[in-house]
Amino acid sequence: MTPSRCRNLHEQPGSGYVHVGRNLGATPVVPEVLYEPPVGQPPAVDAPNPGCDFQ
Repeated sequence: MTPSRCRNLHEQPGSGYVHVGRNLGATPVVPEVLYEPPVGQPPAVDAPNPGCDFQ
């Protein structure tokens, strides 16, 4: 998926849904993020490296 300007992107929470993002364009990407974790839950969950071939 390639989000465009002013487009919402919803990701599932939890360690089974690792976010992996990569900018393949020449223009810098500046994401505006709104975290809405369930009450009492952290906004992020650590997960093992999914084994991507880039850093």
